[in-house]
Amino acid sequence: MDKRLIINADDFGWDAFATDGILELAKKRAISSTTVLATHVSSGDVRELIAIRNVSIGFHLNLIDGNPVSRHSLVKTLTDENGQFLSAQIIYKKFLLNTLSKAEIKTEVLNQIDRLAKMGVEISHADSHQHIHQYPVLGDFILKILNEAGIKKIRKLNTNRFSDKRRIILKVMSLYPHREIKNFISPQILLSDFSADKKADMEVFSKSLANAFDKYQTAEMMTHPGTTDKPGSYLKRKEEYEFLKSCEWKSFLEKNSVKLISFKELK
Repeated sequence: MDKRLIINADDFGWDAFATDGILELAKKRAISSTTVLATHVSSGDVRELIAIRNVSIGFHLNLIDGNPVSRHSLVKTLTDENGQFLSAQIIYKKFLLNTLSKAEIKTEVLNQIDRLAKMGVEISHADSHQHIHQYPVLGDFILKILNEAGIKKIRKLNTNRFSDKRRIILKVMSLYPHREIKNFISPQILLSDFSADKKADMEVFSKSLANAFDKYQTAEMMTHPGTTDKPGSYLKRKEEYEFLKSCEWKSFLEKNSVKLISFKELK
């Protein structure tokens, strides 16, 4: 049985520390894919990423942090009085109460995609900030927009962990019967152990893969590397970055006949 692993680095463009770390890992083929925040990234950083050619480049949809790429007048129901996105909780509540403009959601999603396209990104796949593309009900609307925009590969929240409240919520979200998810190709399981364990080392990595490939053939490992940790965040960005950069995990893949692939290669 062929075993295939995608290592995706989320949050390219989030800040200089995430961006620099992901660029270095891409050059070392220490990741196979990354997803870009159109709301945060600079065109210069995108050009440098495209030039590496070792990774597939995806879209990290963001509707809940910082500033939209659209003019404020076009996305008023998504933003506060300062023009910044509302929180995930408020966005979701407004959507369920039908006080969030669907037209504005579509405008912002398409404008984010368009910004990346204009910078030369050929989007291979998509995921989203705080997994908003798989929120019940709202997720289906977002997935339909992405599908119509030509994105055909996406992260699916079939997570392997139930160790904390956050992972349980993600698993419940993945069980919601999203009608639109059938239109996408996805890895069979999402490995979130670095985030769940708040630790990135060979023990966590090897156990995660062993458990995944006991049942599945294709897995995505979600990572958030950065050259420093972000104040106030539970993510161990620097630890993930250092572990991936060491490349000691590559011998584990070889020994266990696991092929590292990108989202472009996913079929």
